[in-house]
Amino acid sequence: MAIELTPDKVTNDTINVNGLSVIWEGNWSSTKTYRKNLAVSYLGSSYRANKTTTQVPSLGSVDWDILALGGSGKLIQAVYAEYSTEAIITNGTLTNTGLSVTITPTSITNSLYFYILLNGIVKSSSATSDNIYLAGIGIYNNTTSAYVYTSNIESGRFTTTYCPPISINCKTAITSIFPTTYLIRASSVGANIKFQSGGAYTSSVIVQEVAP
Repeated sequence: MAIELTPDKVTNDTINVNGLSVIWEGNWSSTKTYRKNLAVSYLGSSYRANKTTTQVPSLGSVDWDILALGGSGKLIQAVYAEYSTEAIITNGTLTNTGLSVTITPTSITNSLYFYILLNGIVKSSSATSDNIYLAGIGIYNNTTSAYVYTSNIESGRFTTTYCPPISINCKTAITSIFPTTYLIRASSVGANIKFQSGGAYTSSVIVQEVAP
């Protein structure tokens, strides 16, 4: 199954895919809100929003329906988790955001793909400088007490109180077939920052186990 469209080209035309009428929006963006029946391309696959959403598209996401699956790997399982409780991120230190996910892999020859959306980030109440930004992201294996992924993302200075949603995608190796919990951590520069609480500020993570 394929969609005969240029993935990064936005069109207002309504197209029909397997009986579904969708409007093509091109590549998915973490800064946009998508309403029902808008379709996007993400990591080689195509998805249709089944409700208004800012969720990252994936086979495990509840807000998106798969239109065309890209890549050669075979999906074994997908696990979704979310978190929307206040968390303070420490200046200069990778700190737990409260977001975590647990998965039990089936084979160490497979790989894990993480799709993370961080939402509701604001300056802490004591921070006034514009030289504040989300500096790093880490995925911490709480079972083995080791990082499986870190990245210096430098999302930009907080010229306003709020930081736009940030998406992170990565692939990691599987080292155990036992239940494994991964903690999503973040760090800031300039001052502490905060993840707000409430459903409007939900952060989420999807982890997929994929066979070669």
